Amino acid sequence: SPPFTSTSGRQAAISAAGPETVRSRASSRSSTPGARKQLPAFGCRGKVLKFFAAADGRSQPSMHRGVQDFIAWIEQHPHLGGLTRASPATSTELALVEERIASPLPADLRFMLSRYNGGELPSGQLLCAGDTSPHSMLAVADELAERLKMPVRDPDLLFPFYRSDDGGILAFDRSAGPVADTWPIIDYYVESGEQRLVHRTFDGFCRLRVAEWSSPDFGAEFTLASYLRSGERHVTIEPDVSVAHATVAHALRRAGRPEDALAAYLDAARCVPAQAWCDWEALK
Repeated sequence: SPPFTSTSGRQAAISAAGPETVRSRASSRSSTPGARKQLPAFGCRGKVLKFFAAADGRSQPSMHRGVQDFIAWIEQHPHLGGLTRASPATSTELALVEERIASPLPADLRFMLSRYNGGELPSGQLLCAGDTSPHSMLAVADELAERLKMPVRDPDLLFPFYRSDDGGILAFDRSAGPVADTWPIIDYYVESGEQRLVHRTFDGFCRLRVAEWSSPDFGAEFTLASYLRSGERHVTIEPDVSVAHATVAHALRRAGRPEDALAAYLDAARCVPAQAWCDWEALK
């Protein structure tokens, strides 16, 4: 597949492929006015994105399954205690964020904010677009910029979108590359300054949150067994994230299963990037 390019570059690539090629690669077609037609998929650092032609002829990325499930879960639990939903973000609020950080937002996050512009969730706060709220992405980005002595526009500065109940900030690692949809997610601990890669994509974040909220363990008393199951859920969803395997390994070691724990620690150490202490924990 041709490399990921700008919108104009994608359109040029599609034109060069010819109408017959486009039609043969499309998964669905419709003669209904305004219907969307799937266009060729393009690779993006090992990731496949599908684009659809809207009624106005513009290409739009399709929404990933985890984001769909996340939004559906919120809509199915409107009266859950502690759950609040803000009105959709306006195009002006979204554009303000992108202008301030000098980069487009990840497509999945942008879609999420266009449905719910932040709000309280069962395990944290989804930060909002705009700059008038202390719970906005830009307000928290300013906090990080001041703490880390970096301008908000610096691509090496983490870009926050979620504040966990435990005080951690989930943020996109913009230094990973210029394409927003490929930014991994870092868990930043404000007090210690520790940073850990916890999700490969925003879709992975959404899938794990839905899995946790839908689990019988959610809201129940914390136990070693529930800790192990939480790690196993993460491994199932994102098997290439080191911290997921490390969680399983910690639980197995405390459960008196050293051989299984060793295997899980080694799995964690093989991930890139790996938790620096996983190989040492395996040796212990």
